[in-house]
Formats: sequence, structure tokens, C-alpha cells
Amino acid sequence: FRTSLAENRGLLFLHGRPGRYPYWMHNVRVPLDIIWMDKERRIVEISARTPACLESDPAKCPHYGGQAASMFALEVAGGMSDRHGLRIGQTIGF
Repeated sequence: FRTSLAENRGLLFLHGRPGRYPYWMHNVRVPLDIIWMDKERRIVEISARTPACLESDPAKCPHYGGQAASMFALEVAGGMSDRHGLRIGQTIGF
């Protein structure tokens, strides 16, 4: 239910094993970039400026990503991946 996300903040999701992990935007109020990474932290998929889903019924919210196997997903403010030149194949350090 956040109404903003600071430029240099985000949420990092750690999955226990590689897999296809689609995300949705139910209860999210701001557009986000969702960046999926494999076990080497290499970007395998990006959903840029993923729109908020304001539906009260979560079943009406679309899913994004999950096309490539990943271990990590990073959610940051919408447009941040473009502003920082992030592309599939690049590695993110953390």
C-alpha cells in the first residue's frame, strides 16, 4: 500500500532455488521496475514501469515476468532500470 518508493530504495526477494517466479502488483500503489536475476545475479528479465493494480479482487491483477528461471527479484521505482542503463545479461552486485 505504499504511495511512493525513494529512488535508491527497493525490495529484494530471495527465492530458495532457481525457478520461474511471476509477480503481480495487487496492493501496490506505484509503478515499479521488477528485475529478475539468476543465481549468479545476472539479469534474466526486466518488467519496466510495471503498472499498479488497484483492483479489489486480486484475481483481476495481471502477472508479470516468470518467463526465465531466476533466484532473485528486485523491485525498484518505475523507470530506475532505464535511468541506470540496466539490461538483460548484466550482473548486479549485492
